[in-house]
Amino acid sequence: MVSLPKFEALRPRLPAVMTAVALAAVFLLAFWVRAVGLQPDKLLSFDPIFQLRFTEYFATFHTLPDWDELSYYTGRPVANYPPLIFYTTTAVWWLSQLLHLGWSLTTAAGWASAFYGAAIVIPAFFLARALSDKYGGLLAATLVGTAPQILVRTFGASFDTDQFAIFFILLTMWLGWEALRRRTPAAVATAAAGFIVFMLAWPTYWFTALMLAAVPVVWLCISLPFGKKREDGRRIDRNEFLSMLAVPAVLFVSILIAGSILQTSPLNSLAGLFGFAQAAEQWIVNISIAELQLVDLASIATWQTAFGRLVSGMALLDEAVFLLLVIFTAVGVIGTLRRDRLAGAFLATIVALNIFALTRGIRFTEFSSAMLLVAAGVGFSYIFSWSKREPFARSCVAGTGLVLAFIGVTIAMSYGPTLAADNSPNWDAAYAFLRTTPETSVVGTWWDPGHMITGLAERRVIADGAHCGNECLYTINDRITDLGKVFDTTSEQEAADILRKYKGDSDRVYWIASDDLIPKFQWLQYFGTGCDARSDSNCPLYSIFSAQSSKTVGNFSIISYGNQLMLVQPLEGSPFFVVVQGRTVAAIDELIAYVQGSTAPMSIRFDSPSDLQAAADAMNLRASNQTIPLSIWLPPSANIAVVIPQHLRESMFTKMFFLEGQGLTKFKQVFRNDQVKIYEIDF
Repeated sequence: MVSLPKFEALRPRLPAVMTAVALAAVFLLAFWVRAVGLQPDKLLSFDPIFQLRFTEYFATFHTLPDWDELSYYTGRPVANYPPLIFYTTTAVWWLSQLLHLGWSLTTAAGWASAFYGAAIVIPAFFLARALSDKYGGLLAATLVGTAPQILVRTFGASFDTDQFAIFFILLTMWLGWEALRRRTPAAVATAAAGFIVFMLAWPTYWFTALMLAAVPVVWLCISLPFGKKREDGRRIDRNEFLSMLAVPAVLFVSILIAGSILQTSPLNSLAGLFGFAQAAEQWIVNISIAELQLVDLASIATWQTAFGRLVSGMALLDEAVFLLLVIFTAVGVIGTLRRDRLAGAFLATIVALNIFALTRGIRFTEFSSAMLLVAAGVGFSYIFSWSKREPFARSCVAGTGLVLAFIGVTIAMSYGPTLAADNSPNWDAAYAFLRTTPETSVVGTWWDPGHMITGLAERRVIADGAHCGNECLYTINDRITDLGKVFDTTSEQEAADILRKYKGDSDRVYWIASDDLIPKFQWLQYFGTGCDARSDSNCPLYSIFSAQSSKTVGNFSIISYGNQLMLVQPLEGSPFFVVVQGRTVAAIDELIAYVQGSTAPMSIRFDSPSDLQAAADAMNLRASNQTIPLSIWLPPSANIAVVIPQHLRESMFTKMFFLEGQGLTKFKQVFRNDQVKIYEIDF
């Protein structure tokens, strides 16, 4: 008979089991908030569509292409792109087929993304626990799994490498710490294996390797002034320092060797990381990416974002949460320094370098948030440990940690249902139209929709959201400049001549003008002509005003667009726009509007000073005898009004989007809806 162990013998194992159950609960919560908004056969636009396209290629042909003939036509090499997301997602799809779940590859990618995003809580737990204990690990896992700044980049429909990046950043930092602490062949080999898998997951896999390389240097800087003197009068053990340096050295060599074997171009990746950190603007497209804009380091909102953006909307509560996170982080660094200089140097390096990453743009706070929240979890653990002697203090600290976790969970649960694939029937219709064009057609527009044109419309594109360097016939800088010129030029012939060089062997060339470019035109103008609206008053942009109220005054129907801009519609006669400044009202030169349900707008020039005077009298205002040299475009719904400055009135974008191609001979409109206008170019 097999004897069962006594219950008392199981008691020491219960805490470990309870910790595992708690971590599993955190994982399931993180998975739920990422998956709750999933829709079958739908993913977020932009990069997720790029990832899906190559996942589909791998799932179909069981290999990856060496050359992408659709992106950046005439193509670009893709052999070195990290393939792990393609492999793992294809495996998830195959598993769903075995289980007869009926998932399409797109649906499988959504569920897989939610799983990848939730998985980041696991290395967060182990990293924080290694530097403190299980309590710090659990709080760190909860905060990392629910922080909105991380969540909005790692939810189910966002099928991208962000999930892998955060997971492996945390994993390799944990494995790297174990290698630095133990300095055994097994620990170093395990860390090297982690980095080798990392290089298959994210192009900037050197990020954590550089942080680990900095740890021995930081340890030395701390030990020289503050370390205890040894018998020989020195504050450091030279052999100990050299053994620390050996760990990142071995990791570097391992990465170089493995990268060469796997053909991931490790030296190019390292050079790219340094190049981006020093001058991201070498690829000019980065200048226009909102997430790479410089942050305001004097703003508390910036720092709240750096700590995960745990913001509820209640100012006092949000400031208290932020203050707690800062205190926990500071205590974490101080506590580890007091306990172990190497651990302190490790955590101080993490905090310092991730704060530096913040200066490169708000985009990187999804990575810094994970690391800083781990540091906060470590600090909580130290405070909780120090409070154990006083039951009341211990209860207060434990309660504070639970409240902080509850706030994170509550915010995440409110975010989760709002995170889903974007739906745009107008763009879907445009992609459907493009799929009816000849397969060799090439499509041009601003670079933003490039991934959707290749992935959803299945057509060649002049540029997309992935960089294309000297390996392309024209670099991304050349293409971005040309795209801006096509939109900004007033010469149809010049626009056609620019696009001719991208035609190649394509049967037809199509050009898209879309409404999303109205607020983005600052960058089209800047890259196309050098005219910088940020600093040059001679470069005004399109301005969008929303309709706010309507009323009838005398014989006029008036719609207000803000406090100063009004559409005046006489009972008889043509409508016109006016600007109110103080007690004076002045008419705007031109209204471009759709009349009687037409698909083409009409140019309505202001020629009714008597109507202006009558409207001014009805509003108790004074009419100006000077008109304002601007044009205003009004869509059929009249829900917005777009002010067109004089120098953009004859631009190709104005002609293609606002005027629906009227007057153009080489750009023939072949598709239109309220958001998207597509033109075929006759060279």
